[in-house]
Amino acid sequence: MLMTQDGFLSLLETHDHLDELFLLHQEALVMMHWPLASELFEAYRTLLDLHIAQEEQVLLPLFERAGSVPRAPVVLFTGQHRKLVSHLDRIATALSDAPQSEEPRRQVIALLELETAFKHLNEHHDGAEVAYFYPTLEKLATKDELANVVKQCWDEWNNMRAGVLRLVARAQQTMDATMPR
Repeated sequence: MLMTQDGFLSLLETHDHLDELFLLHQEALVMMHWPLASELFEAYRTLLDLHIAQEEQVLLPLFERAGSVPRAPVVLFTGQHRKLVSHLDRIATALSDAPQSEEPRRQVIALLELETAFKHLNEHHDGAEVAYFYPTLEKLATKDELANVVKQCWDEWNNMRAGVLRLVARAQQTMDATMPR
């Protein structure tokens, strides 16, 4: 389903989309569908990169107009973005090495442990955005910014996500067909 809601808070729904895609990647990983797990991971990363770019290039400049926001300096968000990307780099390396591993089941466990650390950081980041970032944007944006910027973000998101949805459907079909009964 492609979203087109109004208001900065509606952009938080992208977090749900990302979480679902990452979970599907992990399902493929557990089933040792290496190419599919990698493809889903790359799709996740592409969407997360877009989300981060939108926040840093479009939304953070608006957020900075609020001045000093207690417990939510701009560097909190940009620093967390860098940490998320760094974690994803480590996961990508481990994921590309996994199919050649002598112990693939153990490699899945190692990947899931790496991904758990990433997910904890991501949950912390999402919490800061829910508590401070998006509500602040909602309060200080002009009516035109509210309409135009949110529409721009959703349009970019929906365009990028449309291709990912085809991958998701194919991945679910593939995994359903090979799921042990």
